Amino acid sequence: MVATMERGGKVYVAESGGGYARSGYAVVVAGERGEKLRPAYMPVPGRAGGEHAWFRLMAGMLIVDAERRHGYTTVTVSRVTGWSQGSPVEVKSDLLGEFMIGLDEVPEEYREAVYAAAAKADCYHCRDAHFVLLGDV
Repeated sequence: MVATMERGGKVYVAESGGGYARSGYAVVVAGERGEKLRPAYMPVPGRAGGEHAWFRLMAGMLIVDAERRHGYTTVTVSRVTGWSQGSPVEVKSDLLGEFMIGLDEVPEEYREAVYAAAAKADCYHCRDAHFVLLGDV
């Protein structure tokens, strides 16, 4: 599930999640071609399993969702097609693929984002963003 918020008429989506003793989940946000994006806001310090980076929601961006259970990590990749207005904001997307880490071949276009989401889902009590562009423009 992707976390969203609306501020000043703009909608934002979060990189969130982390690992626990026997399970984990994570959401990573990427650009249209699977590239890292510069966050609009990063809370410091992050909350374990919480929202670690906020990005302005744009059509075409990728939402990469990972879930780790029973030693297996499943990752889904979706492309944002739109969103609802109002509260709560509902993100609309098209599913591009679902992959089992270690079993399925991940397309090159979003391989880095998929493996970042899987790593975040395995990061025990994660408090940091895993797939963000930092530094000066």
